[in-house]
Amino acid sequence: MPEQVLFDNAATVIHERDAYGPGEYRWHPGLRALAVEYSFVPRVCRPYRAKTKGKVERFNGYLKGSLLVPLAATLKAAGLRLDVAAANRAVRRWFDEVANCWVHGTARPASGLMHGSRGSAWCRCPRPRRDCRHPQPRADGPCRSRACSIRWRGLRGPAGRGERMSEGLQHARIAVLAETLKLERIAADWPAVALDSARRDASLADFLERLLEVERDARTERQRSTLLKLATLPEVKTLEQFDFAFASGVPRPQVLEFVSLAFVERAENVVFLGPSGVGKSHLAIALAYRAVMAGIKTRFITAADLMLQLPTAKAQGRLKEYFNRAVLRPRLLVVDELGYLPFGRDEANLFFNVVAKRYERGSMVLTSNLPFAQWATALADDTTLTAALLDRLLHHSHLVQMSGESWRLKDKRRAGQARPRALMTPSSD
Repeated sequence: MPEQVLFDNAATVIHERDAYGPGEYRWHPGLRALAVEYSFVPRVCRPYRAKTKGKVERFNGYLKGSLLVPLAATLKAAGLRLDVAAANRAVRRWFDEVANCWVHGTARPASGLMHGSRGSAWCRCPRPRRDCRHPQPRADGPCRSRACSIRWRGLRGPAGRGERMSEGLQHARIAVLAETLKLERIAADWPAVALDSARRDASLADFLERLLEVERDARTERQRSTLLKLATLPEVKTLEQFDFAFASGVPRPQVLEFVSLAFVERAENVVFLGPSGVGKSHLAIALAYRAVMAGIKTRFITAADLMLQLPTAKAQGRLKEYFNRAVLRPRLLVVDELGYLPFGRDEANLFFNVVAKRYERGSMVLTSNLPFAQWATALADDTTLTAALLDRLLHHSHLVQMSGESWRLKDKRRAGQARPRALMTPSSD
């Protein structure tokens, strides 16, 4: 707790400045009691001092950027709205994981996006970069500006002014027709494809086939990009990146059987059990990413976020809409870190409904650090509900028992700063 806390001159903070002398204020009784309880000294901004006023407002921006905006975006993606109850449910976790871990400093992390973010701003004409004056956000590749593409006159070499104007009008008509038919990539790339076909002396059928392939590839790329955003993956991880050599307690042949995603087609579940750090979340994210790349609608969510969103949807009277949108619509639902935080009675009942509604209708991938015998402790100590949940979850499922050393602590163990973990295999009652 800080020694001093700076406040604005609000009525809920101070009733009268200099009431008992210079610098001796009459504080709001509630604030005074709070200061005594948490042992801090309250201070207020000096009037008409923008500098100290800015110090107070700075926290508002920090709170908005690190809690309210991400939380509102997460809830909106699930079809929910941010209200006071949802914010109060999330603020304790925010204190523990963000605010109380924040270290003040002048250095700022480099900002960036996990995936490309400037695709819509790319120049889209077929001219090489050296021949085009449009802005280029990347250093290589051709210019891709649609306007430049319409004006480009390089397909048939030098031509007279009238012929160039005729070609320009034709290019413009082709662009309009392509946009009307929602063939965006054809509108941008057909001149380059036509030039390449002319150089190779390809037939009209070959030209048309190549043009359709370009549009198909573009649509597949857009579909994957959209599905990846909807999946809400914390980061991209693949099975190829997983270190099976280090994770000797992970059954590699069993894991590689999931590469075909046949379990999704059969509406089967995959459950990863094991201690912390053995790669359960990595494998769950990798399967989710592979499903997205295969065009399968996927949703990734942690058990803690699910525990926040389910009661919020119920409190807002939108539980049915939430289930239809966030639970039933994805063909693959990934719930990570089940068991790290215990569910309350209402939350356990809601999670049971998640498993029950997806039973034999859609696949689930779950990760947990608890053996099945201890799942009741995470589900409000309700053994009856736990038994019914496991009955539906494990009826059509693949159980992956994982053991071994923690990947996060491997460097410390090599340096002798941490003790090796005893190898263990979670029980599966």
